[in-house]
Amino acid sequence: MSKPNDVIIIGSGSHGVVIADIILCGNKFKLLGFSERDDVFKSLPCKKRQVTKSLWFPIYADSELFQKKCSDNQILFVLGIGQELMKVRARIAAQLKKNGYSLCVITHPSSIIASSATLGEGVVVMAGAAINPFVKLGNHVVVNTGATIDHDCVVGDNSFIQPGVHLAGHVYVGKNTVIGIGSAVKEKIKIGNNSIVGGGAFVNRDVPDNTVYAGVPARKLRNNLLEECL
Repeated sequence: MSKPNDVIIIGSGSHGVVIADIILCGNKFKLLGFSERDDVFKSLPCKKRQVTKSLWFPIYADSELFQKKCSDNQILFVLGIGQELMKVRARIAAQLKKNGYSLCVITHPSSIIASSATLGEGVVVMAGAAINPFVKLGNHVVVNTGATIDHDCVVGDNSFIQPGVHLAGHVYVGKNTVIGIGSAVKEKIKIGNNSIVGGGAFVNRDVPDNTVYAGVPARKLRNNLLEECL
C-alpha cells in the first residue's frame, strides 16, 4: 500500500470539518490540519480544531504554512470554505494553482461514482452521494450529502450541489452556482453562472445567469446580488 498523501484543509469552519471527517474515513490521505488567514488565525481562541470526539488537528496561519511547512509544494490542499464565500474560494484556488500547489479530490467511501464520470481538481463528494455515467464536474465542485447527479450532467467550476439535491439527466449547471437543499431539476435544464436555486425548488425551465429562483415550480425571485463579486 502506498503512503497516504499529506493534505491541509483551507478553512477551519464547519464545512472544513465535514471534509476532515471524510479524509479520516479513508486511507488515501493523511490530514495534517487546517489553515486560516493570518488575521483570522490571530483572533482564534484555540489554535486547534476538533474533528471527532477525541481528535483535534492544528490550525496554521497562512504565512507560517506557506513559508515553512509547504515550501516544497508536496502537500496537497482542499478548499474547506463554504458557499457563502464564493469569491474567496475562487481567489484562493487560483492563487494556489499559480504558486504550483495541487488540490486533491476528496470522496466519501459511501459515495457512488461511475467510472465514466469526470471529476475536476479539488472536487468534494460527500456521504451517500451518487454520480452517474458521463457526468462532468468542474474544479472545486462540492456534491453534498445524499445528492444525486444523473447521467450526462455538467456542473461548472466552484458550484455547490447541496444535500438531497436531485439532478435528472443532461442538466447543465454553470460556474459559481448553488443548487439549494432538497431541490430537483428536470432533465435537460440549463442553470446559468452565478445563480441560486432555493431549497426545495422544482426547476422545470432554464435559469439565466445571475438570478435567484425558488418555489414549485421554480420562479425568478430577483437578480443575484453577488454577481458583481464573481
